[in-house]
Amino acid sequence: MAAIIGATVGAAGGLGGGWLSVIGQARHHLQQERADRERWRDEMRRGAYTSFLAATRQLNAAWWKVADQLAAQGSTPAEWQAALLTAHDAWAEFSTASSAVAVAGPRPAAIAAAEVH
Repeated sequence: MAAIIGATVGAAGGLGGGWLSVIGQARHHLQQERADRERWRDEMRRGAYTSFLAATRQLNAAWWKVADQLAAQGSTPAEWQAALLTAHDAWAEFSTASSAVAVAGPRPAAIAAAEVH
């Protein structure tokens, strides 16, 4: 009888220990997935924000170039058109970067990017 009780207690202890191990591993796996997802999100956001800032600087420089061309003595319509085409391309990049921030979020950053846009 003592052997049967001992074997039962041993089996229950083994099953309990195995179950606790499985639960611990599952919890660790979920925590790792959450950390990976947060790291991916942060990297995506950082890339979107960096692109947005760079596009904003490029657009600003392009508009200054347009203003300089329009104000310059002796500048020609061809030079104005070239500057405007550059500004148009910069606007397209800026618009794309603004959309990337809207997708990346969070909401306050998306709203701020939309306001700048």
